[in-house]
Amino acid sequence: MVAVWAVNGATWSTDGTVTLNDGRSFSLSDIPGNGLNDQRLAKITDFAQRFIDVRFPIADLPVEDLDRIHAEAGDDAWFTATYGGRMFIDGSDVVARPTIIKLFRGVNGEISISFTDVR
Repeated sequence: MVAVWAVNGATWSTDGTVTLNDGRSFSLSDIPGNGLNDQRLAKITDFAQRFIDVRFPIADLPVEDLDRIHAEAGDDAWFTATYGGRMFIDGSDVVARPTIIKLFRGVNGEISISFTDVR
């Protein structure tokens, strides 16, 4: 039987599968590296963050959409003032980031996951 830890709406099973509360999942084997050293934890965190983020190609947004208008102008300040850290421009995409994920090693060496709602 595979052990499962539930953390803030996600589960992490001992077989290396992380499942989000919306049913999407990924495997730690998808992420290069060996073991769970600090460097690999950083890679896992980055991978998981990109997995959780929702990307909208700027070109796919309606022409009259304020997000598109300000994204095409590269107006990061407008996104910050309007959405805080929840939405931002990344290359040719507008990214919605409702949650920040962080993996870290606890005092006893155990791996913990924290999720923080972006305001």
